[in-house]
This record gives sequence, structure tokens and C-alpha cells, in this order.
Amino acid sequence: MSKPVWASILVTGAVILGAVGYASLRRLHAAVTAVPVATVKRGDIALTVYTSGTLNAQKVARLVAPQVTGGEMTVIKLLPTGSAVKAGGVVAAFDPGAEEYNLQEARAELGEAQKEIAKAGTDAKVQAAEDRSQLLSDQYEVDKAAIKVKTNELYSAIDAQQNILALDQAKRALAELRADVKSHSTSGQATLAVAEQDRQKALFAIQQALQDIKNMTVCSPIAGLVEVEKNYWANGGIFFEGEELPEFRVGDEAFSGMSVAQVIDPSRIEVHTAVTETDRANIRIGQRVEIHVDSMPHKVFYGKITAISGSASRGSIFSDLPPTVATFGVTVQFTEAPAGSRPGETAHLVIQGTALSGVLYLPPQAVFQVNGNPVVYVKKESGFEAQRVKVKYRTATQIVIEGVERGAIVALVNPEKKNSGTPPARPGMALPQGGE
Repeated sequence: MSKPVWASILVTGAVILGAVGYASLRRLHAAVTAVPVATVKRGDIALTVYTSGTLNAQKVARLVAPQVTGGEMTVIKLLPTGSAVKAGGVVAAFDPGAEEYNLQEARAELGEAQKEIAKAGTDAKVQAAEDRSQLLSDQYEVDKAAIKVKTNELYSAIDAQQNILALDQAKRALAELRADVKSHSTSGQATLAVAEQDRQKALFAIQQALQDIKNMTVCSPIAGLVEVEKNYWANGGIFFEGEELPEFRVGDEAFSGMSVAQVIDPSRIEVHTAVTETDRANIRIGQRVEIHVDSMPHKVFYGKITAISGSASRGSIFSDLPPTVATFGVTVQFTEAPAGSRPGETAHLVIQGTALSGVLYLPPQAVFQVNGNPVVYVKKESGFEAQRVKVKYRTATQIVIEGVERGAIVALVNPEKKNSGTPPARPGMALPQGGE
């Protein structure tokens, strides 16, 4: 084969190999660039925590229907929700008709008992006088019979025996009378005791009725705002989930012990919320908090953290968080309570964290756990290379690290896993204050 032919073959082969190599490089570049990436930046980060919670009153007085005989009563007065009331002010009143009837009955029973006591006393005095008179009479008969017996020698044997029999009979009559006198005294005392017991019972009933009548008027022990409770018996005690129940109103029936209203001290309102384990590391007691109440969208309030729960709780089927997410309860006290706010309203909190200056940071999804160690996948010419880093701080949207250079390009998904998807970031609003 001639030299020109060989030369042509060699040139053609080189071209083909070059094309194959170029195509491979193109595919490698495409594979690398298909992975979403982020750049390590240096700047200022605020460890700010964003969360939501509900308003709660520190001081609440719950007002209930009084405990009375029968248990059911009608509302005749009730301040509407939002009404201001002073300590000792009347919030609700119930119809005292049944209690007033009980009072009249008790007073009538007291009158009867007092009459019985008076009658028993009079009867006892009359009986005692009769008994004393009869005792004197029977004693006289005994004495007279005894004198006759002493002069029996003046009588015949038959008459003398009759005198003895008469003395014995007089003594027996006296003994029987004395027993009857004792029985009369005991019976009189028993009758008087029963009448006195009826009097005491009537007095107690009067006191109870008077107290029940007083309890029909329900006053607030504290100053604050009235919040009328829902009437769960408005439809006979039958209601369905999601059904809007009416508040108690005048004319409604209530049962003993049923809560009809509460009085809230508006000057002592706080916010209850919860933060995740990650955010827990960035908060502390006394930390300043910015508060936005939904019902007052154009106002900003401030407060501070007053309590953080020592133990974590897990999400449940009733929570927005999955059961694997642990949360810590947090209490925030207003610096100045918002006027017109109500417990149960939603508030959004911005917990002002420590400001970090000149730190390296990345999105949280750029850091992976490999064999228990945090790593990032740094982009190289040949692909991505795992590099161990040290995590300093975390926020909802940023993670502060050490061990990688500023400007390095890192993967947001694990390039070692085929078809790996971008892990979802936990929603938050913490943003860097600046970076390069």
C-alpha cells in the first residue's frame, strides 16, 4: 500500500478519535452542568428565626353557671363579647325564680318548726304541772295509808289487813306515777329535739336559698374584657365537626358548672409558639422578638422570649409537621400588649438572632451527611469531589460552614446518586444581609 494511502488512513483515524473524545467531553460537561449548583459566599448572616403562634392571656377568669339544686337555669343578663368590666362587676345573671320559691318554702318550714317548738315547750310545762300535782296527791294517799297501818291494833284483823293492802296499792300507784313522770319528761324532750332539728334544717335551707340567689349574679374577680363562650347545648347538645355554634345569649338555658363566659386581662397577653431543633439552637431567653398580629396587619409589636420548654415534642396527625420533627415550646411576652387583641389570634414572630459578619454560607441542601460527617460536593474539572466541612450555624435558609473556599461551586443534590432529586428546603425567611 502506498504511503499516501497510509497517511490518509492515519489522518482519518485521528479525526474520528478526536470527534469521539470531543463528544465524550461534551457528554461529561453536560452531565456535570446538569447538576444544580450553588456558590459558596462570604458575607453577613443574621441567625433570625421566623415562626407563627397564637395569642394567649396570662390571666383569665372563667365564669360558670352556679351550682344550684335542679342544675338548670335561664340566662337573664349577659354582657356581650368585648365588653369591658371592672373587678367585681356583673357579667351574667340567671333567673332566681326557683331559688326564691325555695326560700319561701324554707321560711314557711321555719315558721312551722318554731310553732312546734313553742307548742312542745307549752305541752311540757302543762304536763310537768299535772305530774307535780298528781305526785303530791299520790304521796298524800301513801302517807294516809301508812298512818292507818300504824294504828292497826285499833282495828280488827280483817280491817288491819285491808289497811296494809291499801298502803301497798298507794305505793305502787306512786311508783307508777314517778315512772310516768320520767317518761313524760323524756317524751317532751324528744318532741322538742325533733322540732329543733326541723328548725335548724329550715334555717340551713334559708341560708342555702339566699346563697343560691346571690350566686345567680355572676361577677368578675378581675378587670378585663368579656369573651362569651359557645353554647354547645344550643341544638340540644347535638353538633357536627365544623359547625359554627352560637355564643350564649339572654334566654338560653345553662346547667350548673357550665362555662358561659371568661374575662381576659388584656394587659397580660403573651404568644405561644414552637420552633424546630435547628432553630432552637439560635434562640435564648430574653431575646428580642418582632411580633405581627394578623388582626392588626399595619402594626408592629415587640416583645421578648420569657420561656423555652426543656423537652421536645413530636409532630402528630394534628400538626403541620411530620412526626419525625421535634419542636420546643416558646413563650413570648409583649413589651406592650396590643389593645383590642384576643386570645387565639394568630401572630407571626421574627426572633432577632445574632448577626454574624464575614462568614461562609450556603443553602442547607448543599450540605450532606456521609458516614455521619457533613460534606459538600465541590465542582472540579473532572466532576464533583466530596469535601468534608464544619457546620457552624444553621438557619431556615442558610448554613454557615468552614473548610471550603469562598467562590467554590458545590452541588445542591448528591451527584453520586443517580437521578437524585433536590431535597426540599424547610420554608423560612432568613436571608443573608450581604455576600460576595
